[in-house]
Amino acid sequence: MSKALRTRISRSRKKVAATGQTGFARIIPLPSEVPDLLRTIAAIEHVSWKGKAGVGIFSASERYAFFQEVSLALAASRRLEILLYAIGDRVVSYRYGFRVGRTFLDYNFAHPVELDDLSVGRVLLAEAIQTASASGIDTFDASRGSLQKPNILTDWTSDAIEHHEVWLFARSLWGELLRLAITKAKPFAKRVMKRKEAA
Repeated sequence: MSKALRTRISRSRKKVAATGQTGFARIIPLPSEVPDLLRTIAAIEHVSWKGKAGVGIFSASERYAFFQEVSLALAASRRLEILLYAIGDRVVSYRYGFRVGRTFLDYNFAHPVELDDLSVGRVLLAEAIQTASASGIDTFDASRGSLQKPNILTDWTSDAIEHHEVWLFARSLWGELLRLAITKAKPFAKRVMKRKEAA
């Protein structure tokens, strides 16, 4: 860890600690514990930017049901892992992921937009990485949406594996309609949503 990163994390921790007693938990839940845990983290996501934009993994009832089913299956094999960060008795940030061998695959995270200035996401990520080895984790694998946009993951490493999406369309009327829907209509809908959020 670089000196600059140590300084940033120390400042963030002091800022958060000034608001109350803090706590970090790494939970590998039993299936019976999954419903309550998902309700807790879904409530956090709901007041995050993902929830407000409707793009969170729990934003729609269908997505919630899907991730509940996935979470129960992962918990049954003791692979589901949820990291929580709390201020006082309020959980304010989470990271949702699962283990494969000695690798933690960090799938989703959120915190309330009202706490952006406290950097609770940075503090939780630091706790997660710094306690990984003691928890039997050698690799912390986290995803990000873009390599161009700033992201706190670059505090820790510049290593990245790019993933590309390839779409193949049939040479038919339906294939052409599907191509237009994905390449034209979807980006247009995103631009409209951004304008609505900015208004």
